[in-house]
Amino acid sequence: MGCSGLGRGELAVRNFWPGNKGGGRTEQELIRRAAEMGVKVYGLSEARIAPPADEGPATVLLGYGGLKQPEITAGVGLLADAWLK
Repeated sequence: MGCSGLGRGELAVRNFWPGNKGGGRTEQELIRRAAEMGVKVYGLSEARIAPPADEGPATVLLGYGGLKQPEITAGVGLLADAWLK
């Protein structure tokens, strides 16, 4: 599962383009599925001041500040189960 922003701080971004594995789901569905696995993620729409000009892909923000490497690895595994299966 690819993410961007991993080397820049304590937040990663994951886009779900229609046609890609896990794509075609709404932001709210992705958030709900993550929560069912016990993982908190945030939708990019929460950070927007105004709606985007076009819909674009569902995008979630993954915060990992304060987590140890084993916790991050476990969380990514849970998210893969929630979103890609």
